Parts: sequence; structure tokens; C-alpha cells
Amino acid sequence: MYQINPQARHVKANSKKGADRIVAILEAALHTLTEKGYSGFTMRNIAKQAGISLGNITYYYKTKEAILHDMMDAVSEAYQGALDKIITDESLTDEDKMQKVLEQLILDLGEKETTLFFPEIWALSNHDAYVAENMDRIYSRARSLIARLIEKINPNLSKKSCQLLSLFISASIEGMTPFIGYKKEFSQARVTMANFASQQFVHLAQRLNDEEIEAQSLQELLETTP
Repeated sequence: MYQINPQARHVKANSKKGADRIVAILEAALHTLTEKGYSGFTMRNIAKQAGISLGNITYYYKTKEAILHDMMDAVSEAYQGALDKIITDESLTDEDKMQKVLEQLILDLGEKETTLFFPEIWALSNHDAYVAENMDRIYSRARSLIARLIEKINPNLSKKSCQLLSLFISASIEGMTPFIGYKKEFSQARVTMANFASQQFVHLAQRLNDEEIEAQSLQELLETTP
């Protein structure tokens, strides 16, 4: 999980005090959600975790849903910012960038907040359209970034093939959580898995061609993939 920044769109973030308070609230909200689950995600618990009064927290956010939505925006932007730092590093080759992006995503699975946060959000996305939209945005941004790197590494692949391979890689990474996530059975193998998997995914992107991908009879999946 990456560093949370204040949401620029928040009307009370136009001063350092306001911005600092918003960050404190969002960090407290993230901690509360991961430690207590959504059932414990209350204004009172968030205020207690942030070390401020309930009245103070309602000055910035009227409802816990408003906090949840701003928290989702902050998490989405934090992930994007962390990956953008790798992509804009001119000292790295495209292959290095892809490997580092994938390593980063896999290593992040071992963070307590990541392991506990996303299952809560997956469940909430079934009932909250805003949460569902932001979840889709987080995953879509990561897939698009990986697809663009694949296209640079292997320019002979079609756009659809790059998207499909990116989808495969993203799904494979997400599937590691139950095994190498925080306090999971194989959490100690996380670094090894990150190194091995990222290298193999890059090699796969380098060597595959459209015919091999189309032969898997999976191309039609892209017709319904955003």
C-alpha cells in the first residue's frame, strides 16, 4: 500500500492544516477498515484512530461513505503515482520498467493493508457503485500500463494481444494473494516469487506472437474487457 495524499478536490484541502487533517483522517480510515472490517468502519472509530473528536471529523466529512469514497480515490492515485515513478525513470529500459512494475505489484501483496484492504473493498463493490468504479479504475490503470510496456517490448504484437497478455499477467498476480500475502503460508517466499514471476512475465512478453495467443481461443474475451 502506498502513501496517501490529500484529495485536491476536497474544498477544505486548500490550507496546510486542512490538507494534513484530511490525510490523517484518510489514513485512520484505511487503518480502521483493514483492522476492523467494514462493520467497524464507523465515524467514531475513525475519529478515535485519527486522534480527533467526532465533531472535528464531521467538519471535513459528513458521512462515512464520503470518507470511504475519498479514501478510494486516494488509494487509486497512490498506486498510480508509485507506478508512474518507475515508468518515467529514463535510466531504465522498457524491459526493466516492466519487471520493476510487476515486482512492485507482487511485493505490495505482502503489505498488511493490501492483504486486508482489498478483500473488504471487493465485497463493498457489490453494493457501492462508486467503490466498484474505483476498483475497476485501479485494475484498469495497471492493466493499461502493463499493456503499453508489452507493446514497447514486443511491437509485433497486436493491441488486442497486448491487452490479453496484460490481463493474464494481472490476474496471475492477484491470484498470488492467498499464498504470499500478509501472514499467508508462503509469505516468506514473496521476494523470490516477485523476482521469478516478473522475469518470466517479461520473457513471455518478449517471445509470444499473435498466432500463439490466438491459438489459445481466448481472444474473444477482449470483446467484453474494457
